[in-house]
Amino acid sequence: MRCVYKIFEGFPYQADLMLTVVLSLLGVVVTRVPSASLTPARIAVGLLVVLFLPGYSLVAALFPRRDDMRGVVRLALSLGTSIAVVPLLCFPLNYTQLGVGRDPVLTVLPSFTITLSAIAWLRRIKLTNQEKFKVPFEDLFRLKSSFTHQRLKDKFLCVILIASIISSLAAVLCLMRPNVGEKFTEFYILGASGKASDYPTNLEIGDVGELIIGIANHEYGNMTYRLEVSLNGNIIHEEYLFLIHNETWLTSFSFQATDSGEDQKLEFCLYKGQEKEAYRTLYLYVDVEKPLHEIYPLLLLCEPSGEISGRFLGLAQSLL
Repeated sequence: MRCVYKIFEGFPYQADLMLTVVLSLLGVVVTRVPSASLTPARIAVGLLVVLFLPGYSLVAALFPRRDDMRGVVRLALSLGTSIAVVPLLCFPLNYTQLGVGRDPVLTVLPSFTITLSAIAWLRRIKLTNQEKFKVPFEDLFRLKSSFTHQRLKDKFLCVILIASIISSLAAVLCLMRPNVGEKFTEFYILGASGKASDYPTNLEIGDVGELIIGIANHEYGNMTYRLEVSLNGNIIHEEYLFLIHNETWLTSFSFQATDSGEDQKLEFCLYKGQEKEAYRTLYLYVDVEKPLHEIYPLLLLCEPSGEISGRFLGLAQSLL
């Protein structure tokens, strides 16, 4: 019990570390919500997670005392340390199977921040309340008066710090802003082998034709699609899809030939959202023939095994 009391003793002096942990976890949650893409809340939390919190936790772990450095210097050092540490943490990911992606980065940075915050917490509890560093949250509402009473050197550092933060935020926002090009959706069909060949255009009644349907969203936003497949004007398949930007959807599709005839139209229509007119239309012309045992039934009597020899087949074709 005494150990637990010791950990939570002087809780107001650990409020900044608690806030650091909460913001790190909040950054993981917010960035994983698709509907929060490029919203102000996601951008603000993301910038804190990347540009400030890792450095702040490291500085808090290294300098737990109030007299180690002034608040302005601590703030500036936190920003500079984050800019230096984050590339070092993410660089090794490039040589792993995970790569430098959203999920690996959102695992490494919060883990680093939370670990160092815990170290800072343990170092602070060994100090007296007079020695511990404490963020004066109550003075944040009196920034103007506190700025007026600061020394000229501190004022200069504050101005440089604010300018650096604004410049960093502007640079990150410019990098995060996508270079919007042409907005379009890919829609294509492939043969069963995954190539633009070997399409099932010649079938017999009862045969199953196989295709691969592909849709890729390049609309710079989340899209809802409706896929409709029809054969000779009769709808044989309908499906709704939700794709985020740059997401590709591939699926195998099969259909059965039920009626004989030439140039049967197999049509694929892609609709955007609730639009009634098709955005993209693809089609194949399929020739469906009757099986040989239906065309030449007498030949089955000539061959007990049911196999049609070339001799009888040529004779029947000549008679017809």
